[in-house]
Amino acid sequence: MHSKDISHGQGFESDYLTCFPYDSQPVNGELADGEFSNGELANGELANGELANGELANGYQRPWKKPSATQEFQRIEEYHPVLASTGCSSKFCQSGRMIHTDEHRVGKDRPIHQIEAEAISFLDQMRRDNLLQDGAERQNRVKEVLEEINQNARVARLPSKHVSLKVKNGNRCSDISSDGWTQTNQELEYGIRLAWKYSRKCIMRSQYEKLRLCDLRHVRTSVEMGKALLQGLKEAFNRGDIQPTAFVFPARHAGENGPLIWNQQLLAFAGYTNDDGSILGDPMNASLTTSIIDLGWNPPKFRTKWDLLPLVTMAEGDAPFVTGISAEDFPLIHVRHPRYELPFDKLGLRWVPAPALSQLGFDIGGVQYTASPFVGWFMDAEIGIRDLADESRYNVLPDVVRALYPHELHRPLGQLPESERLNLLCRAQTELNFAVFHSFSQNGVRMSDSLTASSNYCQFDDEHFKKHGFRLPADPYWLAPPQGSIVPIWHRGGAPHYQPKPLICRHRGDPVKTWKRRQKNSKSKSRNPDAETERSTAVATGLHPSGARVRVMVCYCSAGTTAAKLAGAVHGSLQKHPYQHQQDFQVLESRPLDSINWSKLSQNDVVILIASSTGRGDIPLNGQRTAERLEKARLPEARFAIFGNGDSSYFGTFNGAARILFKLFKNAGLRQLNDSFVEGDNAKESPPWKRLDTWLNNLPDQIINPDANVNGFHDSVVNEKPRAEDLKKFMNLYACFALDHCPHGQQNLRKVTISSSSHSYSAMDYLVLLAPSRVDEVHQVIRLLRKKNHSKITVLDQISYFDFLRDFVQLEDPFRDLNWAEKLDCVDFNAKSLVNLPVADAIRALPSGWHRKVNLDDVLISMPTTAPRFFSIASTPKSTESIAEGCQLELIVQTKCDGKFSERYLNSAKAGDQFRARIQPATQLHRLCNKEVGPIVAFVTGSGFAPMQSLLRLRAQQAREADQNGESGRIENQISLFVGFRSEDTALIHEGIDEAVATDLFDMLFLMPSNGLKARVQDKVFQPGVRERVEAKIRDGAHVFVCANRAAATDVATNLNAILGCDVRRTLGDRYIQDTFDPSHQDLPANDMLCMNASSHEAIAHPIRPVLDSMQKGCATHYSIISCRRLSKLKGATVSKDQREFVESHA
Repeated sequence: MHSKDISHGQGFESDYLTCFPYDSQPVNGELADGEFSNGELANGELANGELANGELANGYQRPWKKPSATQEFQRIEEYHPVLASTGCSSKFCQSGRMIHTDEHRVGKDRPIHQIEAEAISFLDQMRRDNLLQDGAERQNRVKEVLEEINQNARVARLPSKHVSLKVKNGNRCSDISSDGWTQTNQELEYGIRLAWKYSRKCIMRSQYEKLRLCDLRHVRTSVEMGKALLQGLKEAFNRGDIQPTAFVFPARHAGENGPLIWNQQLLAFAGYTNDDGSILGDPMNASLTTSIIDLGWNPPKFRTKWDLLPLVTMAEGDAPFVTGISAEDFPLIHVRHPRYELPFDKLGLRWVPAPALSQLGFDIGGVQYTASPFVGWFMDAEIGIRDLADESRYNVLPDVVRALYPHELHRPLGQLPESERLNLLCRAQTELNFAVFHSFSQNGVRMSDSLTASSNYCQFDDEHFKKHGFRLPADPYWLAPPQGSIVPIWHRGGAPHYQPKPLICRHRGDPVKTWKRRQKNSKSKSRNPDAETERSTAVATGLHPSGARVRVMVCYCSAGTTAAKLAGAVHGSLQKHPYQHQQDFQVLESRPLDSINWSKLSQNDVVILIASSTGRGDIPLNGQRTAERLEKARLPEARFAIFGNGDSSYFGTFNGAARILFKLFKNAGLRQLNDSFVEGDNAKESPPWKRLDTWLNNLPDQIINPDANVNGFHDSVVNEKPRAEDLKKFMNLYACFALDHCPHGQQNLRKVTISSSSHSYSAMDYLVLLAPSRVDEVHQVIRLLRKKNHSKITVLDQISYFDFLRDFVQLEDPFRDLNWAEKLDCVDFNAKSLVNLPVADAIRALPSGWHRKVNLDDVLISMPTTAPRFFSIASTPKSTESIAEGCQLELIVQTKCDGKFSERYLNSAKAGDQFRARIQPATQLHRLCNKEVGPIVAFVTGSGFAPMQSLLRLRAQQAREADQNGESGRIENQISLFVGFRSEDTALIHEGIDEAVATDLFDMLFLMPSNGLKARVQDKVFQPGVRERVEAKIRDGAHVFVCANRAAATDVATNLNAILGCDVRRTLGDRYIQDTFDPSHQDLPANDMLCMNASSHEAIAHPIRPVLDSMQKGCATHYSIISCRRLSKLKGATVSKDQREFVESHA
C-alpha cells in the first residue's frame, strides 16, 4: 500500500469526488429472496429507495462527499472478500519493485477449503453481475461446483503455512487439495474478462468487455498446442485489426505443472549470444534463444536482430514442441518517421505487430490455467520508450541522437554535459515514440497512444469509483506511461493497491527450468568415466595448470577490414583444434582491440592480436584507447602474440602499429608466446594467408602448453636502425613504367594510360607506384651532397644519385634516423634540431665540414622513402592495346590539390616519362572476376569506379564469349550497381558503363552525380522496391562489393545493416568485399589513393527488371539506366508512368 494513498485522503482531486451512498455494513452473501445482505436489491435499487448510482428515487442527486481512505478500503474488502497478496506490509511497501516478493502465482497446490472459498466468491460475482439469474440458480451452481471439487480431491504436499490439526479421512485438511472444477464457456469467458479488469498493472483494461475467449481446453499434446495457438493467433491478429483474445489451455491439476509455454511473448525476436558476450537481437530473449537452439531449433542461416523466435509449447506430461512463426503471417512494422525519412531508414528499426503475453496464467474461482496466452494491441510507449530504447534491450536512443542531431554532437554523446545529453536523449525519445505510432498507423495495425490510453483509463476508473465507492486496483510502477507528467494518469494519487480475484499472474516456475529438471531427473546420476578421463588428460597437458579456464581472446585493430578477416581466420582455426572441446578451454569470437575489458584479464588468458597500421605506421582508431591504457597500466601476466598485417612497400613504417603494441604489451607485464611477433607482408601476398597459416600451425600448442619449446619462427622487433639491405629490398620491388597518355588540366577524374615492357596483370589488380620527386629539388639536394647526377651509390647497387633521390626519396619529409648526425654535435649544432626539417633544409643546417665527418651512405640510407600510392587498374588485359611485350593498363586518377602524383607529376609529365611502380595482385577482388561467383551488389564512388570498370569490362568479355560459344546462364549473373560521382565526371562514368549496358549486365543501375541536396547514391537502397530486391539478393547469396572513401564505405555498411538487420560485414564474411581509400589523408599528403583493406560478404540473384530512379526537384539529375533494347520487357517492374516516359524519351 502506498503511504501517500492513505494519508488524509491525499490524491483525491475535486473532480474525482463521488456520492458515497453506502451507510450500512454489508456482509458477503445473498439472501434467499434475491436481496443482498447490504440492503441492495437484485435490480440495483437500494432498500432505502436510493439507486445504486447515487441518485435518489425522487430524481434528486445526493450531495457529493469525499470518502476517506478507510471507507474505501472497507468497501474493497466488502466487495472482494477474496484478495491476493500484494507483498506489502505495515513495515515495508513494495511499490518500487517491479515484481513483488509475495506476488500471487499459479502453479502451487492449495488446500481444498481455499479452492472452495474462491469458487464460491467467483460465483457470487457472477450473481452480482446478473450472469446467474437469481439466488436459486446461484445455490444450485455452488452445490454442483463444491461436489466436483470434493470428487477431485487428492492428497498433496502443501506449504507449511496451511498446516492444520483438523483431520479428514485420516489426513490433515491442509494436505488435501483438489483438481478443481470444470467451468462452462460462459464462466470462463467472464473469468478472463474480470481478471483483465482487475489487472493492476494494465492501462488498457477499459476494453475488458471486448476480450474474446479461444477455448483450447480440449488440446492435450504439445504439437496440437503449437498448431492451435498459431492458428488462433492469426485469427486474433486479423491483419492488423486486432481482436483482444485469450487462448486458454487445460487447467492445472494438483501435483502437476500444467501445460506451459516457453516464450514470454508469442511474437518476439531471438537474441543470439556471440562469443564475445554481445547479443545480436533482443537481449531479453538471449537465454530463451539458447535454450530453444539446444532443444533442436535451427535458426536462419542468415541471422539478424529481427528473427522471430518459434513457439515452444509443452503439454502436461509431454515433451516440448517447436512451432515456427512466419513473418508473412505477422508482418514486422518498419519504424519510419514522416519528417526524418532517411535517418530512420538508416536506423532500420522494426517491431512485432502485436503483444502476446504467454508466460502469464489465469486464476479463476480456484482453478489455475497455467497456459493462457493473451494477445491485444500495443501502446506506443511500450515500444518507443521501453522495448527499443531501454539500455537492457535494443538501446537505440544513442543511435537515434546520432542520426537526427549529428551537428549538435560536438563530442561523443557520453562526454557531453549531462544537461545537453538529457536534452538530446529526450528529443530523440519523443521522435522515436512518434515514429512508432506513425508506422503502426501507416501499416493499418491497431495501436493506442499514451495520451488516449491514459485518458480512457482515468475515465474508466472514475466511472468505477462513482458506481462502487472505490477505485480499481492500480500499481503505479507499471500503470503510468513513461512520459511522466504529460499523461493524465501520472497525477492520480490515492489509487489503492490491492489484487482481487480472478486475476492474471505469473507462473511459479520457469518453463525452461521445469523441462530441464525433468530431463535431469530422468537421466542416470552416475558420472561419465570417459568425461573424467578427458578432463584428467587436459590437466596433464597443461591445458589449465591452475584449474582455471583458459580464455583465448582474438582481437584486431585496423582502419580497414583485412585484419578483421585474418582475426576471423585465427578464431576459426583455434575453434577447430581438439582442445577447444574441453570445458576449460574457450576461444572468444574475434573483436576490435578496444572492446577488450582489460580489467577482467587474468594470468590464464591469452591475447592474440592482428594489427594493421594507418598513416605512417600509426595505431588505428580502434586500438588507440588500449594503447593509452597500456602506457599507464600494469596488467596480469597473461600471454600474448601479435601478427602484423603490413606492407613492406611502406619502408620505414612497415608494421609500425604492431611494433608499438608489442612493446606496450611487454611493458605492461604480459608474457610472450614463443612466436610472439610475426610479420605478414601484403607486398608479397595480399592478404598474407600463407604467412598466417604457417604461424597458426604452431600457435595452438603454444597456447595449450605454456612451457613448451615449440620450433617456430620469431621475427625480430629489436633492430629498427635503417639498413642498406632493407632499403635495397624495397627498391627492388619496383620497376620502370612509362606514361603513355594523360590529359592535362583541372579535371576531377582523369584516365591515365601506362605501359610496361616486362609486366602483366589481371583484372582489378593494383598498380603500386612511387611518385617521382621534382627534378629541381633533386638537383638541389645533389648539390648539397656535393655529388653529380650520374654519381653512383655503391652500397645501393650502383644506382645514380639522381635516380635514387628522384624515384625513392620523399624530399619533403625529415630524415627517418639521425644517429649519423650525432657525430657532428658541437657548441653550435645539435642533431635534435633536424628532427622536423625536410631533407634539403636539414642538410643546409649541418655544420661546415660535415661531409668529412660522416659516412655519406648512412645519410642516404636514413633519408625518408617515398610512400607508395595504390591505384586500382581500370582496364583488363584484353581491353587495352596489345604491345609486343609487357602490358598497357588504364588508371582512373582523382586530382587532389598539390597531390604529388595526381597534380604535380601528371600536370608536368609528358608521354614517355618513366616512374617506379609494381603490379600487386588484388587477391581479395579476384573472386569477383570468376563468372561463377553469381550476382553482385556494388557501391562505388569517385575513383573507386576504377576496379568496377575493370570488372564490367571483364564480365562483358565473358558475356560475348558465352554468346559466341552458345553458352547460357549469363543473365543469372546480374549486377546491381550504385555509382556516386561529381557532375564533371559524367562523361567518364558513362564511357565506363556503356559496354556493360549494351551487354545487359545490370538488373539495377543507379548513377548519382553531385547535387545541392547532398543526396548520396548509397541511400537509393531505401527506395520502395529497391530495398526489397537488394535484401533478397544478399540473402540469396550475392556478393557485396564496396569501393569508396572511408566515410562512404561506412555509410554503405550502415545502410545494409539497417536493411538486413545485422552487421553485414560480420555476417557475410568472405562475400563482403570492401576497398576503402582516402584521397585526402592528412598524414600522407601525397597519397592520392591509399588502399586501406579488403573483406567479404553474401547474397543471391533475383532476376528482375531495372527500377528507375525518379527525378527529384531541386537536385542535379540523378537517375538509373537500363538497356533500351530491353525496354519492352519491363512488364512487372516497379516503374512509374513518369519513369517509363523518361526512358522512352531517352531511348
